[in-house]
Amino acid sequence: MMRDIKLLLENKSTLILILAVIYTVVITVLFLIPPSDLPKMSLPGGSDKFVHLLIHAGLVGVWLLYFTARNNRGFDGKYVILVLAGSLIFGIIIELLQEFLTASRTADIFDVLANFGGALVGVFIFQRVKHFFTS
Repeated sequence: MMRDIKLLLENKSTLILILAVIYTVVITVLFLIPPSDLPKMSLPGGSDKFVHLLIHAGLVGVWLLYFTARNNRGFDGKYVILVLAGSLIFGIIIELLQEFLTASRTADIFDVLANFGGALVGVFIFQRVKHFFTS
């Protein structure tokens, strides 16, 4: 058992995958719990769109990091398309779940746009820092 865990931990792409899945699950839960249960914070311009942007930039970044590590090579454009599409679909699904499964949240097309904008920012940032993660 310990040998299996050690082998798992030696594979960096597996660790990054675990991190990516945990991040995705955590933000899913945060997007679906009532806003009153979340800590109050001061947002730039008083808008939650900035939070959506940051969250999706991180989401795209961690998933691009995973695909880069998994393939042991540099940045690959096909994974950018895959991750951007996944982020967009994820954002739409979250908004639909907020509308139909929660009593305290509603769907907002501007949240989807902020999510996708954050995804684009995440790709831009990852392209600038990928050399730190690739061999």
